[in-house]
Amino acid sequence: MERGNEKILIHIGLDKCGSTAIQASFNRNQAAFDAAGVVYPTTGKLCGHHVSLANLFGFGFVKIEEEHAEELRSCLEAEIKNARTVVLSSEHFSYACSEEGIRKLAAFCSGFEVRIVLVLRNQIDWLEAQYSETIKWGNQQTFEDFLAENVDGADYSELLRQWEACFDGRIELLIFDAEPEELVLRFHQLVGTADLSPPQKKKHNVSPSAVVMEIIRKVNSLNRQSEVSQETYDNLKRIQSDIMAIADREKTVGSNFKWSSQAVARLREFEAGNQAIAKKYLGKKDLFPESMGAYIHRNVSDEKNIDNSQAADQ
Repeated sequence: MERGNEKILIHIGLDKCGSTAIQASFNRNQAAFDAAGVVYPTTGKLCGHHVSLANLFGFGFVKIEEEHAEELRSCLEAEIKNARTVVLSSEHFSYACSEEGIRKLAAFCSGFEVRIVLVLRNQIDWLEAQYSETIKWGNQQTFEDFLAENVDGADYSELLRQWEACFDGRIELLIFDAEPEELVLRFHQLVGTADLSPPQKKKHNVSPSAVVMEIIRKVNSLNRQSEVSQETYDNLKRIQSDIMAIADREKTVGSNFKWSSQAVARLREFEAGNQAIAKKYLGKKDLFPESMGAYIHRNVSDEKNIDNSQAADQ
């Protein structure tokens, strides 16, 4: 497709970094954006974001059959044909990320002025929020087991390395350190749609506390075939839904998870990468308001326990 000065902005996540609020703002104001030549495609959109488009280029965990891929691509090209600016958004662009998938996406964007937008969150808060989300979807793992499998995914320097291979100099970094409406505003300023997107105070997809998550995990882990009757299991699931509804109303933020010493050590290894990212993209020393060491000391319960025991020994 031949292009002039059209722009395409691709929001690649991460999960639990304000994505739902950003996507809701585009779905809510789609008519105004269309009138201004800003297209947030309906093609490949599921639950408000572009899941199928991420799959089309090889991201995520769903493979699209060739016949359907051609149809999807044709529909997308037709929808964005006359757009001044195109916005694609899905956390799935950061799932099963590979340089091959990124190259496919880069080839499609040929002729566009491209911006890749990545929102990052302090790794401690991000992993706790990620774990809470998996529990809401039925995960039975303890937090310790979840960390053993997923802590390496919080190495942001490795994620950026893959995207920089094709898009270096065209990546915009936003930090999840403010109220959702401020993050949404910063995103729309990048797109050029700040005047078309009235702010909304509502929070989206907030993670409940560690205690609530443990209650839900216990229900998830019940074997309804052997440990409890079907009636009991159904009642527990109803109670679980009530707990989630209460937690959502109260906007309870996750806290007080127990971190293993191995996971804490891995977190400390991320600090050098965080600082390199901060210097390159933000011109700052620290990527987040606090350094990793300070944040671990203040927020991670195992670290507090270790420090307390050492103080007692002395």
